[in-house]
Amino acid sequence: MLLLRFLVPMTALLLAPVAMADDEPAEPEETDEAEEDDAGGGWVTAGGGDLSSAEMELDEMSAWAALERLPPKYSWELGVSASFGDITYWNDHRSYTGPYIGQGFRVGWGRNMSGGDHRLGVQTNWSIEGPVPLYYTMALDPLPSWDMISHNIQVGASLGPSLLLHSMLGEGVFAGIAPSAAVRMGYSQSWTRVGRRVFVVLEPRVRLIGGEPQLVGAIVVGQGRGR
Repeated sequence: MLLLRFLVPMTALLLAPVAMADDEPAEPEETDEAEEDDAGGGWVTAGGGDLSSAEMELDEMSAWAALERLPPKYSWELGVSASFGDITYWNDHRSYTGPYIGQGFRVGWGRNMSGGDHRLGVQTNWSIEGPVPLYYTMALDPLPSWDMISHNIQVGASLGPSLLLHSMLGEGVFAGIAPSAAVRMGYSQSWTRVGRRVFVVLEPRVRLIGGEPQLVGAIVVGQGRGR
């Protein structure tokens, strides 16, 4: 009897952990549908549908296209130029040289109109022409200007005064002002989605100096903001 009193409690203690393990609820198994949902990886919309990566990419492209269609209100440009032509003020000294090369740079700014295709503004050219330092003409041209860019073709025109500084070695410096005009035509290419562009244009220019025309042909290369 003493042996039975000892064995019965011990047996109960040994079987208790097994019973507790059998009573624990089993974890639910993942269904095939859940696996399919995890494999899909799509974005879920408010309506319960999946937004595929192709649709997201299309929306992003549409947003960029809308941005490209919005031209800036104002635009600017910077450029360098090389020219070749007459130096009219020094016609009496053509025994030194005839038409000569020149170099300069340009700054332009204006307001865009008609959806960004047209720009009205001011274009300032600085150039120096002639065999420096023997003799040369330095010009600053703050000209009202108009430009149009369509299908990567740029055309434009400028008209206004030229502020001139003529210098000759040993004879001093002479200042003057002359009417000036220029037309241009070339190629313009956008290179970012935020309205930056590069351009190259040919630009014939004419100034009226001392009653004689000064004809100069220039090529301008630069970059700026706008189409």
